[in-house]
Amino acid sequence: MTTHRSATVVVKERSLLDWMAKVAFIAACVTLAGIALLQYHRGRMPDVPDAQENVFVGLKLGTPWPQGRPTRTVLVYVSSGCRYCEASIPFYSRLIERASRSDGRWTVAFVARDPVDTTTNFLAAKGVTGTVLPAVPAGLPARATPLLAIIDSAGVMESSWVGQLSSRQESKVLAAIQ
Repeated sequence: MTTHRSATVVVKERSLLDWMAKVAFIAACVTLAGIALLQYHRGRMPDVPDAQENVFVGLKLGTPWPQGRPTRTVLVYVSSGCRYCEASIPFYSRLIERASRSDGRWTVAFVARDPVDTTTNFLAAKGVTGTVLPAVPAGLPARATPLLAIIDSAGVMESSWVGQLSSRQESKVLAAIQ
């Protein structure tokens, strides 16, 4: 015996399937919108809190740090892919300009996380002409960029900052370079 489904049952099943398809479509749209929103916020630079300050004070740098330099150095560890390094380019330019007016008492040196040529090209493309050290000095805890340190003539860190400096911290560094 063949069973015939009534027209009412078929209409109810079709309505249920239509409703489920609409719910699935809405859920997919909400999911895609959420993913797009997360990607947008990941690409935005958050407000800059103060960088971690004086984490590495007292560390002595070894080779290839030239020991007994007659000058103090602002050492800047950068990466071409670091958005905070890129945002700090105007500050690096001001550092170099201030050091050039110090009658040789100060120098600014960059340490490359990338190959030296990559870092040199990155800085040059942004208008920054500075010395890029050929290797990371022994003892430099270079794990995060940017890292900025004031190094005395014996290669000892007097001050250090990890992360992008706030405007207050930038002023403090610039004031130290007299």
